[in-house]
Amino acid sequence: MYNKLKELLFNLGQTILKNRYVLLTTTAFIWVLFFDSNSLLNRHKLNNQFKQLESEAEFYKNEIKELEKEIEALEKNPEALEKLAREKYLYQAEGETIYILKEKE
Repeated sequence: MYNKLKELLFNLGQTILKNRYVLLTTTAFIWVLFFDSNSLLNRHKLNNQFKQLESEAEFYKNEIKELEKEIEALEKNPEALEKLAREKYLYQAEGETIYILKEKE
């Protein structure tokens, strides 16, 4: 029984290997799957990279909207602009002295 099954599979394998259309199709499929510049593996990598770039673009669009709102608020309110300049850029008015205190790490 084992020998008959082995012989049947061997004959089937030889028949498939002798058929040039099956060989050509199999070779083309393997080539497209792994070796071609537009292979399925490369497409998968590029698709993942595209999704990542889309999410980054969405993040930066949201950041731009928030910064535009902040700029608009600063243009309308000079006290908020002065507060930002003092806190972030250490702006000082004439006659003022600024002391910077650093916390120990």
